[in-house]
Parts: sequence; structure tokens; C-alpha cells
Amino acid sequence: MRTERGVRRSLLAALVLTVTSIVVNYSTSQVPAFLAGNLWIAWTLTVLCVVGYLVLEFRPAADPAELGHASLRVRRRHLRPALELDAIPVASNVRISAVEYGEGPQKRVLVPGRDLCVLPADWSLAAAGANARRLDLHTLTGTDIAGATPLPHRFVVRGTCRAAATVVLHIITDLAYLQAVSGRPPQRRFAAVGLLDRGGILPYVDGVALHAGHVEVARSTGTPGLVVAVECVGGRPVSRTPYLLVVRAGIRYPEDVWLSPATGRPLLSDPDPERARVAFESPQPNGLATDMFACDLDGRRMNNLTRKSVDSYDGFGDGTQVTWVDQKHLRVFSELVPDQSTRIVQDRVEGRSRHGDEVR
Repeated sequence: MRTERGVRRSLLAALVLTVTSIVVNYSTSQVPAFLAGNLWIAWTLTVLCVVGYLVLEFRPAADPAELGHASLRVRRRHLRPALELDAIPVASNVRISAVEYGEGPQKRVLVPGRDLCVLPADWSLAAAGANARRLDLHTLTGTDIAGATPLPHRFVVRGTCRAAATVVLHIITDLAYLQAVSGRPPQRRFAAVGLLDRGGILPYVDGVALHAGHVEVARSTGTPGLVVAVECVGGRPVSRTPYLLVVRAGIRYPEDVWLSPATGRPLLSDPDPERARVAFESPQPNGLATDMFACDLDGRRMNNLTRKSVDSYDGFGDGTQVTWVDQKHLRVFSELVPDQSTRIVQDRVEGRSRHGDEVR
């Protein structure tokens, strides 16, 4: 950040110097003979300085995938308890402009105030009686929890900040979890990846039963959370955004169907949770219909089982005909075979991915 700021200032200084020399050359004859005879050098420097400055000022935003994880050193510098984040004053210097998730034609862009639940600027965890050791947002937010915005495990937060600031994204659930550090001073814009709760269907299953080797659904939604962006100048927090109240839902999208309509239970390829693959219906990545996906219980090794190039429904249907044929093949309800209504697709799984909820 400091190097980039120094280059920017050097370009501005060089631009002022060369423009001044050109003006002096045209307005008076009291200039060095070299400059008068080589005025093209000054013009060239002017053009290069302007181009370099514009490249720094208006360069494309970084790929959000690069902003998903902060290093251990950065975490030690910016990680703070929830009540310490809560004490940072709310200001308009930093704003969250949108939350995005999904891909292709069904990508969702949510705007605060219209699509996202924004808590009042004067609402605070301390005033709500938060415990410094462990938070319970169900009791702290009261009736507001019913209006929480459902979000999948992975999403991208975009916003604006001051030019010299670094923005740190946190999600507060039972504790404050640092998500990403994004700072691009010349742009005054930031983008950061947020991970809410655990991946896959783990937020919805009973933990005790899972450790005993059984998958029992305990709830239809996961943990509620508070999304907050903190603006730091010189490594110190100076302001933050109002809280966005969100709740974990679905897997890839909040409206994913991961419970069989026929049984009301997850459709698992194996009774052993360690080896089980869960099948779910989710929006089509390259179209306007739906596809059937499979992933581990924690969302890893996600695979699109019915990837296609046309808009066509593949999913559970009424759930009566959809079943795992074996651990590698799933019978799905499909509009691609209207005469038979079902087809068998293969779950091609290789290795383990680094992060959950990434589709192959």
C-alpha cells in the first residue's frame, strides 16, 4: 500500500514538473537551451505520467477469489473481539454497497436497505447486553432475527472507503471472525469474500448425532450473523459500517433444496457421515433452470451432476423417484427425458478441495 501511494505521488510530482517546464518554455525565453531544443521530451513525460496515474486510479478490481483468506500475520494485526469492534464509531466513510453470490445468469446482487437487513446505526452489541466471552444473536437481536437476510456459506461483499484506508471484513456469530482484508487506496472501492458458518449441510444437522455416526436434521437454517466492514488507517480502526443481519441458509443458494420432498431427510449416498455424499437441487450455473449437485456433508468436493448447455429442470421432482443407485450414481428427475422422467448420472469425485462450496 505504501509503495503504491509513493508511486502515485511521484507521478503527480513529475506531471506538475513537466507541465510547468512546458508553460515556462512557451511564456519566456529564459530557459535552458537543452529544454528549448528538446521540448518533445517534456511532452512525452507528461503523457507517460498521465497514463500511469490513470492506470493506478482506474485499474480493474481484483478478483474476489484472491481476497478470500488473510495471512496469519494480517490476522494477528486486525483480529479484534466483538465488543471492541462494536465500540468503533459508525461513519459514512466506509459503506457496503452490495453482497453478491452465485454465478452466471442467476447471480444475485443484494443491496442494503432494499434486499439486505441493516440494523440501525445506533444499535450495538453492548447496549443489547452482549456477553464478552460468547454471543447469542438469537437473544440479542430479538424480533429482528425474523427479518435476517438468508445467505449461503460463501458470498462477496463490495463497498467503498476512503483512498488511504484498509477495509477489514468481519462476521460476528458466537465470536468475531475475521474474513478478509482488502485495501486498494487509489480506487476507494473494496471487495472481500465472506464465509458464514460452516459449509454444506453441517449447520443444520445435530452435532451430537453426527459424532455418534448419524445424520439428523435439527434445523432448517443455520447460525445468524452480523456482517461489518471496518475501515483502518495506519493499521488502526477508525470507523465501521452498520451491521448487516444475515442468517445461513441453503448450500450454494439460500433456496437450495437439500431435503427430499418425499422423506423430509437429506439424500445421502452412504449412511456413514465420513463417506456420505449429499445430493441437492440448486440453480443452474449456466442457465435459468436447476441442476442436481452432490457434495460432502461439509460442502467440499462439490460436483454438478447434471451440467448441461440448455435450460432444463433437473432436480427432486416430488422426490419419490430420486435415489442413489450406488455410491457413485444418482437417479434424478429430469426434463431432458420426458418419456422416462428420470435419468442416472454419475458423481465423479476426485481428491479433496481446499475450500467448501466450490463447484467442479
